[in-house]
Amino acid sequence: MRTRVFLGLIVLTGIIVMFTSEHSFANNSETLQIDDINHSNSISDIDGTFENKISSVNPTNQTIYSKWLKKILSDWIDGHLDDYEVISAIQYTVNVEYFLDNTFIRTSSASSSIPSWFKNNAEWWLDEKIRYNEFIIGLQYLLSLNVIKISSMPSEHTQLDFDYFTVYDNNVGIEKPPYPLQGTKEIIVLSGKAFWNNESDYNKWSKVNWEGLKSRLDSISKKDPVPPIVLNIEGSDPEQEGSQHWGIDYRKIGKNYTAKQYENYKNNWIQLVKFVKNNYPGDVSVYAIAPQRDFWSPVSGDKKQIESWKNANDDLAKVAAEMDFIAPSIYTFYDEPEFGGKQANAREKWGAYAEYNIAEAKQYGKPVYVYMWGKFHPSNKILGEEAIPKEFMKIQYQTMVQQNVENVIMWGKYNTAENNVKNENWYQVLKENGYLGK
Repeated sequence: MRTRVFLGLIVLTGIIVMFTSEHSFANNSETLQIDDINHSNSISDIDGTFENKISSVNPTNQTIYSKWLKKILSDWIDGHLDDYEVISAIQYTVNVEYFLDNTFIRTSSASSSIPSWFKNNAEWWLDEKIRYNEFIIGLQYLLSLNVIKISSMPSEHTQLDFDYFTVYDNNVGIEKPPYPLQGTKEIIVLSGKAFWNNESDYNKWSKVNWEGLKSRLDSISKKDPVPPIVLNIEGSDPEQEGSQHWGIDYRKIGKNYTAKQYENYKNNWIQLVKFVKNNYPGDVSVYAIAPQRDFWSPVSGDKKQIESWKNANDDLAKVAAEMDFIAPSIYTFYDEPEFGGKQANAREKWGAYAEYNIAEAKQYGKPVYVYMWGKFHPSNKILGEEAIPKEFMKIQYQTMVQQNVENVIMWGKYNTAENNVKNENWYQVLKENGYLGK
């Protein structure tokens, strides 16, 4: 998630909040104690008390916006945002959805500064040394001192542009609008014929066409900008001699392959990723290898099953270490009976599955690009390849925001000329809810 703050008037509710540096602080210490606050001199006269508004926030919204706020503060502490920008961004995330509907702010000078104790409080909150409400009280203290000044102002003069996540277009098909779709970025997926000359050779390590792969990479390298690449080899044919299991999983040793074969398959993946990286200037990853996509382990709640899955992901750390980013898959398998499916609480279960898989992807310490699909997975014999309802897609995108996902890759396969991607539910929900930017 990145924040772009437009300097000037920033709309947040029929109110301009002006940040100044002229105030002489009554408390010059490096930290703010809760007892230092004079609660009678607060902003409680604005549409109800500050504390009551915090407690009345919808829990889902509070989770989303507190995560946004943490990202903003982290960028500020790391020096990526200055005081002028961060006070605007803080006011937006705290006020727009929480407290002061339609509030807008501006800061009076690019040289305005925030007292050091507030930065200390921010670091403590990020480190979970103080609670969210205690951090917000520090912000209230700035308001009570008139460090942030409040006055009336029409709302039409302002603008704050807030990015949720970057969307990459990985849709393929016959009839499609110009690629990539408006508001999205390009990403290249290499599979099948990018690695082998003949379909009969697919999945065979000894038959990889290294020269042809290099030629393909050279061609993609000429694009401007150079797009990220995802390697997607999912298949295996145990009946064919020399066929590799590409979807490797430690838990399948003894069932699908021996321990020695598993280690060979893993080393082959490492060699393939290294080859691509050595011959391509852009970022490179592998689709849904590390972590292994798993729906039922997280949903089961079984600690042993979850631990076994996590151990399998840990065993793939050497493969993940070669990637520039991690590309987990969280495709949708089920929906609830009232929406044509047969899985009770399917949307709640999807949330648990997504949260666990994203967390496993993040544990490798690399950027995460989450693979999503606007249709139900073909393995569902009832709903397979039907469009996911808009309200469910909205839940899924909100989950991406909650989980601080910065990149989403939208996959789709369209085999008929009648399909128009721009009319698909997944794209409409992105557009209607501002996820594609402006």
